Amino acid sequence: MIFRSFTLYFYKRFKVVSKGIKCCLSAIVYLGSEFESLIISAGDSSYLRRYFLRLKNVSCGEDFFIGHGFRLYKGTAKLEIGERFCAGENCGIYVHGDIEIGDDFLAAPGLTINSGYHDIETLEPGFAKIKVGSRVWCGVNATILAGAFIGDDCVIGANALVKGFIPSGSVAVGTPARVVKNNIRKAPKVWSCYHISEDRR
Repeated sequence: MIFRSFTLYFYKRFKVVSKGIKCCLSAIVYLGSEFESLIISAGDSSYLRRYFLRLKNVSCGEDFFIGHGFRLYKGTAKLEIGERFCAGENCGIYVHGDIEIGDDFLAAPGLTINSGYHDIETLEPGFAKIKVGSRVWCGVNATILAGAFIGDDCVIGANALVKGFIPSGSVAVGTPARVVKNNIRKAPKVWSCYHISEDRR
């Protein structure tokens, strides 16, 4: 009985210490990735940033860049990022509910993605999944909120706030974002800061 109590005690202590070590490692890697983001540019893969995300159990592609000032909150929900992701500085991703982002995502500085919310009457917190398709471009200070669905080949305008459904091939602007143009992309090739004009379809 005494042996079992000691074993349980040390197991709990070990879990606390292990979690502390992982948090310290994450913090060190994060600071390194912030420095790395100052000396590389879009089109270069950010190795420390990618390693930091993997420490946080985030799935992401090999070609990956986020500028300095990156903020990430991640609990138990999933964050999945496709290939050739590129976002400018001061990007914030808050993973309260699952977030899925497709390939060839491109965003200007100031992007915010937040899958959490508060009920307007009770202020009780909640969350809803966000899904962003492939070949999506977001302008400066775009915000994507809980429950948003953005199809493939979309453009989200500067300062737009997306909280609903944006169909594939659309341009959406405003607060809240509304579609102002459809069927924008008929060309089979798109530009990427990693590879220029390669066929993605």
